[in-house]
Amino acid sequence: MPPAHPHDAFSRSLLEDIEWTSAFFREVLDRDIVALLPGEPFAVFESSFVDSELRITRADGVFSIRLTDARRLYAVIENKSRPDSGTPLQIAEYVLRVWRCHVRLEGRDPAPLIVPIVLYHGAAEWTIPRSIKELAGRPGDPLRYELLDLVRIPYDELPPDERVRSGLAILKYAQVEDPSRDHLAQSARTLSMLDPGLKPRLASYMAATHQLTRADLESILREADPELWETVMPTAAEEWRKEGEAKGLVRGRAEGRAEGRAEGKAEGKAEGKAEGKAETLLRLLERRFGAVSEEARARILAAPVADLDAWLDAFVSASSLDDVFRNGAVH
Repeated sequence: MPPAHPHDAFSRSLLEDIEWTSAFFREVLDRDIVALLPGEPFAVFESSFVDSELRITRADGVFSIRLTDARRLYAVIENKSRPDSGTPLQIAEYVLRVWRCHVRLEGRDPAPLIVPIVLYHGAAEWTIPRSIKELAGRPGDPLRYELLDLVRIPYDELPPDERVRSGLAILKYAQVEDPSRDHLAQSARTLSMLDPGLKPRLASYMAATHQLTRADLESILREADPELWETVMPTAAEEWRKEGEAKGLVRGRAEGRAEGRAEGKAEGKAEGKAEGKAETLLRLLERRFGAVSEEARARILAAPVADLDAWLDAFVSASSLDDVFRNGAVH
């Protein structure tokens, strides 16, 4: 499609002259950046991108050069001959897409330096916000995400709503290696605050994550809420832990003790845990999704503990066997 205005055509022709463009950047970029430019000219970077709806979008120019401090600099130029209210979002998209291309081509470190420039030559005054931050009309960075680092947030500082705090506490304490009785009791107490339909599933998750025996699980749940054990007992939680105990933990610990050596004990426990978790996962998959293919069965039985843990976690919310393998992928 031809440019909407003859001025656009001329400005784009200027940008096609790489010597002119390189000299232009040396004049308009921040002095701290110019000081890091090498002697050679900029190079044209591919500036076509495909968005989520498969429409092609194109910046008027994306140019790249390696700075003397080893970072890659990208200058994104968008040519405008009239005010465009969509410019802040358009520029933000270009920056993100350039960054993704950079990561794909060169990796994440060091992070690139991306400078977007709007080359405006319209008669009307430019009153469009200069950034997403200005467009949002509020303080702070609207592209900044919030982080809830649950393991490092004290329980008392979790959101005060009991239902929200309860769900987050289950996730928080699930990541504590070799948790204390207090941690497990706190997890169990949160279950009593949740919707009855969630209790069995989350109790199963807690038990599987912490490798609890049936006796330990019953004791902790009864201590937290006398009726809680009766609520979850008929569910997969009991089968999950009972089979894991019989085929995994007990066997692994017994073999480890029989060896009489620390190395033998560690290997026995690891082997027993893996076998127990694999058999448990297979039983759960068959109960929810039906027969498991021989290929999937072989994959599960040969998997290391880390993969089995990830798949057991993914099983809690999975709607198919493919979901378990996909959402439980270990990265």
